[in-house]
Amino acid sequence: MLDRERWQEAVGRAGFVLGGPAPPRVEERDRNRLAAWSDAGCQGEMAWLSRTAPLRVDPKAFLPGARSVLVVGLPTARESFLLAGGGRVAAYAVGRDYHRFMGKRLERLARCLELPPAARGTLYRPALDIHPVLERALAAGAGLGWQGGQAQLIHPDHGPWLLLGELFLVEELEPAPAAPLPGCGSCRRCIQACPTGAITAPGLVDARRCISYLTIEARGLPPRPLRKVMGDRLFGCDECLTACPWGGDAPGGGDPDLAPHPALTTLNLGDFLELTPDRFDRLLRGTPLRRAGREGLVRNAAIVAANLGRQDLLPSLGRLLGESSPLLRGAAAWSLGRLGSSRPLLEKALAAEDVAWVREEIEQALAG
Repeated sequence: MLDRERWQEAVGRAGFVLGGPAPPRVEERDRNRLAAWSDAGCQGEMAWLSRTAPLRVDPKAFLPGARSVLVVGLPTARESFLLAGGGRVAAYAVGRDYHRFMGKRLERLARCLELPPAARGTLYRPALDIHPVLERALAAGAGLGWQGGQAQLIHPDHGPWLLLGELFLVEELEPAPAAPLPGCGSCRRCIQACPTGAITAPGLVDARRCISYLTIEARGLPPRPLRKVMGDRLFGCDECLTACPWGGDAPGGGDPDLAPHPALTTLNLGDFLELTPDRFDRLLRGTPLRRAGREGLVRNAAIVAANLGRQDLLPSLGRLLGESSPLLRGAAAWSLGRLGSSRPLLEKALAAEDVAWVREEIEQALAG
């Protein structure tokens, strides 16, 4: 068994603020919650979450022979980033892609525990949220917090503003003293704060209504009733986290890898509307925003422009009507219709449009 002082020192040396060992198991309540969520179709287009469910509920299958999971945490900033001219980016996404730098830190953690890279997959295996693990359930098992009403892990000091990572190990770890955790009690602030009503019950989030899902994972246009509710959110949403009383006094980030990326400090909302494939690849390389794809980001920018009443961006939106992507033509049509001053452009686009659902968007826009 690896003693507590040694693994705690390794966590700090690897660049993490929090850490704790969890047994490699998922409690029955978490297994049942995942099954009910998946059966209800709440994963939307993220079919891989259902396909990998057997691995998620059986941590020992992720690393055969695992005896422990060292769960680590890194605090993020605790407020969204505002672009020049409007548009918000979720707090966790303003810096470098955390999958990259946290993955490297997990490998460093293994080295600090004197595990050689050649032992990866046999003596240890790192994991992040892109891997088939229930990391929040494991983090709760490690005593790092509890799963809140918005399904995020809540730490008593850092609230829900945490990035998580895991190091699966075949070696047992001496546990840390268990501290009592208060939980959410009767608090429902996160549920009440969700703009789209995506939190259907404490701990259950219907991704199909979640703004984070709609702006990042979903590949089509959001349902019409939700587009206005998206407001100025270009990438992700922090409303349920901001509402959490446990996060109000959190110290916030400070890690250099989470400092705002130059793309966010130099680009404005209009620049996102004008993203070409080349500019997307060049300017947003190494950032979480690449997850949405170029079309997804431009789609989001078009919706935000309309929601903010940005008449000055009409020329950029008009150019999107000539895009080869039906998604961007459809997003531009809705946005121009909402801004209400581009009827000739929309009529011309309708005459040339041969995709049925895009024609419907243009017709709806013309109908006002």
